[in-house]
Amino acid sequence: ETLVIDEMEDTNWNTFGASVNDSDVKVDQDDFTQGAGAIRFQTDTTDTTDSTIGIQKAVTVFDISPYKAGGSVFVDGKLTVADTGIHSLSVRLGSDSDNYYLITDSTQNDCSAFVTGWNKVRVDLNNRSTVGAPVDTAIDYAAIYWNRDTTDTAHLHTEDTDWHFDNFVVKTGAYYNLSYYSRFVWQDTALTLAENS
Repeated sequence: ETLVIDEMEDTNWNTFGASVNDSDVKVDQDDFTQGAGAIRFQTDTTDTTDSTIGIQKAVTVFDISPYKAGGSVFVDGKLTVADTGIHSLSVRLGSDSDNYYLITDSTQNDCSAFVTGWNKVRVDLNNRSTVGAPVDTAIDYAAIYWNRDTTDTAHLHTEDTDWHFDNFVVKTGAYYNLSYYSRFVWQDTALTLAENS
């Protein structure tokens, strides 16, 4: 089951924290991964102290209950430069900016490191932390942001102009219990699988 949290194709997104100016949040119809556009923004060149770089929005209300036990949030995030200054990507989903679930991951969906350009990131809802008391049936606030190292002045990303987010969805899969038979049950001390053991 897939629920689109936002199409990421309008300028109702605004800055999360002080690292981005609202006037620098745009819709990019030339560089996107899904639909007809992506949200593009640039870093405030004067902000060297904010540890987050991202955007937030009041989204169409949805019920997160069916996704909490085994669901995941997916978002495509584009980095101008991927380096040690970018630690992770975080998503907040809540009933307002004071009551939300926070989910963070430091790798792409396939567990590889972040790269310059587009990254497919998955954050699992069973790893969420809770701030305040979000109302599961009335989730209408979302924030997506990169977490940066503000102590590493060489990697502050204050000059980056090509941040993007797109394809913002929550999904849940189907679980199956499978029985199977193997002739290779045990390993010996050399870690070789022993047939018919």
